[in-house]
Amino acid sequence: MNNQTDTPDITVIEEVLKQIVHEETEEKTNKAIQKEEQTMPKLSLELSLKRRLDELPKKDDKRVLLSICRIPANIRERDKMFYEPRVVSIGPFYRGRDSLRAMEEQKIYHLRDFLARYPETDMKVLVREMRLLEDQARQCYAERINLDSRQFIEMLLLDGCFILENAIKWLNNESDRLKHSGQGDLKQIVEEPIYVIPCATELLQSGIIFKPKKSPTDLFDITFQDGILEMPPLSLGPRDKVTFLNAVAFEQSSGEDEFLPFTSFVALMENLVKTSKDVVALRQCGIIYTFDPNEEEVALFFNHAGQVCSLDYSNHYLANLFTEIKCYYNGRQNKLKDKIRSSLIGCYI
Repeated sequence: MNNQTDTPDITVIEEVLKQIVHEETEEKTNKAIQKEEQTMPKLSLELSLKRRLDELPKKDDKRVLLSICRIPANIRERDKMFYEPRVVSIGPFYRGRDSLRAMEEQKIYHLRDFLARYPETDMKVLVREMRLLEDQARQCYAERINLDSRQFIEMLLLDGCFILENAIKWLNNESDRLKHSGQGDLKQIVEEPIYVIPCATELLQSGIIFKPKKSPTDLFDITFQDGILEMPPLSLGPRDKVTFLNAVAFEQSSGEDEFLPFTSFVALMENLVKTSKDVVALRQCGIIYTFDPNEEEVALFFNHAGQVCSLDYSNHYLANLFTEIKCYYNGRQNKLKDKIRSSLIGCYI
């Protein structure tokens, strides 16, 4: 196979992509802008607001399943490393940031690799399909995206092919330019932490045993029986922290009130880990494996995670587990109190 003929030239790809979108949208965009500039001063406030309302998706539009929102600044500013991308930006919120500009160059290389992988794929078809998705994609965002049609379609195409090509490279164990990733285009809801079960050290003191789960089906395969709490061993590196917080944000941005497995799991860990002593205890039990030697930092992470979780504690993925542990713990505490009370009474007889 002749690489010079079968592999698209990177400059040609970029120019074709820009030219196709530019030619078909520039005239339409310019006319729309001119028309808006001519009519806006004449519109009354009522008509202006009505037009904006008409632009919103219908309430029963089933195509719009998820609103993508920014994480509120009061949460994001606490620790930006968990929410803001540090290497590559996917989507419009951090697009164009200087610190991420280097990876923008890599996206066009990934498009080249994607097209070379599927030589039957036509650039015009990709652009056309992205154009058909533009309105629906824009409606997924909870705020107006200040990108013109050309920019938005280019973003969809480059980001989409970038994600697909990276996934293919990773699955095939091919060389990959992207070494680390992070994202923060997701919603967080702030709520004060609510402790509904005792922490790990209190549970251990009451006689409850923590055991690492053998061959768990997934992260949420947690069982409690006869005073034994079995959990999958939890690896907690920097990337895992980012994944947990953004998975919680993704679940809560969906608007669903039930299920929420990641939110439920983070809430469980936030209850179990209140201080560095709890981290030490869980590490000794084989439940937590962390790359951070500072137990205090791990405890602070789970405390922070609990502060950004919004959860109905009566109805969530691990709700029954919470109830079982709490009831067992209370029973053990009541038996201990009865034993102490009996001993004290015996002293006075």
